[in-house]
Amino acid sequence: MQPIEFCSLGASSEVNLTVFNSTTQVFNYLDSPIIENYDDVLLLNFIPSTWTAGCVLSSPLFVAVLFIILSFIIWLIMFTIKKRQPTSFDTHRKRAKCILKHIDLIGEGERLVGGLASIVIFAIVIYSIVFAVYYFFSYSSDNTWIREACNDSLRNTKFDNALQLPLPDPKGNDWKIFQLLKDQNFNMTVALINTAAKCDNIDVHHKKHAGHSEKISKIYCNDSNNNFTTSFNFQIPTHISTVQVGINGPYFIGAIRLCLHGLPKCVNDEDEYRELKELDVCTLFHTDKKTIGLSTYFNADLVRVINVTKPLRRNQNTNYSGVWKPITTYIDNLSDDLYYAKYGEYLRYASDQTTFTVKFKEQNYYVQNNKSPIIRRGAITFHTFMFMFLLIDTIAMFFLVYKLWGQPLVRCLVQLCYKSREHEFQSNHTETAIEVSYSFLYFLY
Repeated sequence: MQPIEFCSLGASSEVNLTVFNSTTQVFNYLDSPIIENYDDVLLLNFIPSTWTAGCVLSSPLFVAVLFIILSFIIWLIMFTIKKRQPTSFDTHRKRAKCILKHIDLIGEGERLVGGLASIVIFAIVIYSIVFAVYYFFSYSSDNTWIREACNDSLRNTKFDNALQLPLPDPKGNDWKIFQLLKDQNFNMTVALINTAAKCDNIDVHHKKHAGHSEKISKIYCNDSNNNFTTSFNFQIPTHISTVQVGINGPYFIGAIRLCLHGLPKCVNDEDEYRELKELDVCTLFHTDKKTIGLSTYFNADLVRVINVTKPLRRNQNTNYSGVWKPITTYIDNLSDDLYYAKYGEYLRYASDQTTFTVKFKEQNYYVQNNKSPIIRRGAITFHTFMFMFLLIDTIAMFFLVYKLWGQPLVRCLVQLCYKSREHEFQSNHTETAIEVSYSFLYFLY
């Protein structure tokens, strides 16, 4: 990443802002695949999504064509052996013919061609079983996919999400994951960027609604002069606290980065698994070529994000995982532009104190992300076998249509062609005989 040099008016030095980037843990939830019906997924899987070499070679269409060519080669070899004089290969041909008739699923063990077609069916059936196994275990989004070369998104997973209110169930019970989120303690790390302020100049207070404040002790503080940045950490009293930070002395502040941290926790009960994820997010605030205002206010809205993962097997438990999503914004203006608007003059001298206030608030709603499998083991087994039987019946129908309509039509065409050639041959023979007779009479006379 290309460094971003930051040097505002009144700054102590030039600072690389890329070191203090904003970070987040929550992103847009995934979308469900367009096709959620397993039967449609099976049919879609037979046609390559892209005609690249890797995609075509891994598609069942290529496997079917490959085995069709192999079956044709076997038939051609057996036909060539049959037309030649009886040799030792004829015994092997009869044995192979017997085996192919025994595996004939189309003509019920009566036709050689049906056995060759059954080889293609077996190949497609095996591929369908392999596809069903991989599709079943692709429920976890972390698993790699068998047809990665095609960039397919065929996964046994569907997603949905919505804003919800934390209402109890009909029995009056709340989700236990809410209690884990409520009990998570927050630590805030503040980075005062491009400033000469030291740790001794910084005080942190908890502003209470009664009007008085309570001092909060800093857990650690670092005011190294290497990058003109002072970082300190303290614990947030509650999730609905108001915290005020005061910097005593004539110190300008180029930028502020506010970070929230919380420890993870896991609870595994008999009925469910709950995971409180680690909180580690940061938000950077700065203005172009200006320092932070003398009195700045921030709102930190805390939104609960709960992921509900349904089990792949019915005897497994539902997994709940939760994480806080802080949305931190500043109120009014981040710089001293309002000072000029109010007093009609610029701020010419450094102030004796710079303060900023952060107000934390839990939102009433929460974001619920649901993940569940499209199809489970019993249903995928049933649909795969139904697809196999449908495939066999479809190919058998083609053979039946050929036997009822195709064979008579071919025979008629062959007979017409044979009669036409026979008639042409007889006409040519008659004309030749007449010419010979006339020549003989002419010779006599």
